[in-house]
Amino acid sequence: MKKIIRLIAATLAVLTIFGFSASSAVTAYAAGEYKNAVFQRGVYAADGEEGIVVLFYKCGKEDIVYLNDGKHYVYTDYELSYVTISDIGEASRLRTGNMELYYFDYGDKSYIMDDDGRMYVCKDLTAAEAQMIRDAF
Repeated sequence: MKKIIRLIAATLAVLTIFGFSASSAVTAYAAGEYKNAVFQRGVYAADGEEGIVVLFYKCGKEDIVYLNDGKHYVYTDYELSYVTISDIGEASRLRTGNMELYYFDYGDKSYIMDDDGRMYVCKDLTAAEAQMIRDAF
């Protein structure tokens, strides 16, 4: 997961520096652009080895996601759809660039599964917790 976020962040940074836009319609944004963004939802997901923060914001007419693996972070646009996963059921699929994350409830817990099938247990974050995380980076 960390490799994926680093790859997305590095790719978007290089494309931005050289003035290119990503062909997959992924847009990276500067943190300052979201000073007045409205928090929608956030989760911290961990599997015992790695963790990821996923925060959803509304900024004007745009839906933006903030992804953070503890070392790198990126603000970007995303696509959200709903899918059915065999043996799990209904899930939300978040797609940004070449990365896909699946969010679903199973039993009494919520999970994020990355595109490699690695599962992370989720904890919902409050707006205050989300702001503390953003302020730290």
